[in-house]
Amino acid sequence: MINILILFMGVIFASTSSALVNIANAPSMIMVMYRLIIACLILLPMFMIKNRHELKNIQKESIKIVILAGISFALHLATYFEALKLTAIADVVVLVSSEVIFVALIELIFFKQKISPMGWVFLILAIIGGYIVVQGGDKTIGSNPIMGSLFGVAAALFSALYTIFGKQARKSVSTSLYTLAVYMVSIVVMAVLSLLKGDSLVGYDSINWVSALGLAIFPTLLGHNLFSYSLKHIKASMVSAAKLTLPVFATIIAFFVFGQIPTIRTILGSVLMIGALAAYIFIYNKEQSKQEQ
Repeated sequence: MINILILFMGVIFASTSSALVNIANAPSMIMVMYRLIIACLILLPMFMIKNRHELKNIQKESIKIVILAGISFALHLATYFEALKLTAIADVVVLVSSEVIFVALIELIFFKQKISPMGWVFLILAIIGGYIVVQGGDKTIGSNPIMGSLFGVAAALFSALYTIFGKQARKSVSTSLYTLAVYMVSIVVMAVLSLLKGDSLVGYDSINWVSALGLAIFPTLLGHNLFSYSLKHIKASMVSAAKLTLPVFATIIAFFVFGQIPTIRTILGSVLMIGALAAYIFIYNKEQSKQEQ
């Protein structure tokens, strides 16, 4: 029971991300950089005390994969933050959940991992649900809802790439080293892109640091770490299913904090998409279990 409660708390902490992003007024890439700088400042001392010996054993191939993962993670957060500034929170968090679709397609194309007929049915239903969300979102929220939705889909794609690269890297790199390295690469990527864009790296309101601190502590360190803990004590399928409830809690938070109410079409599309993805994950894990037997 305690492990279920820990997983639930991880979902709640992760759900605060969208609200914390919305209180900031600095450019999206700057907020990503600030968030990860704070997270690194918290993680680095612990890593140097307990795990610095791992630096001697890291392989060149692993370094390449970690760099790709860091770039993907940075672009995921940047497009996610930008989407939240352009359209309704409910629309964005649901579209980002479509990461599962991109992971399945990438594994099919590049790793020849087959998708079962029923798997295809649920993936197609999820895509239809995502389309309904994009078309049926509240066009009065945000400065550019359509562009916001496109950024949300892009965030899902980059998240899928991060997942794929992470899966490869974790075969030879520990969680602590991988997390810290990815964050550091992401900071460099965001700093370079921000400078190329012409954004200043400093000089923003204090509210942005409050937002970044909240993002570093709640969704990053608490949310993601509780998910990692849960994977050791609960079935992966349950953790994956729990993550699909993130849009629900994020929407509830958006309602109470910003007064954002999702449209009927957004709700219907979300239910179809999340339900289909949950069914796909269930089928996928069932097939994986059969292959391992």
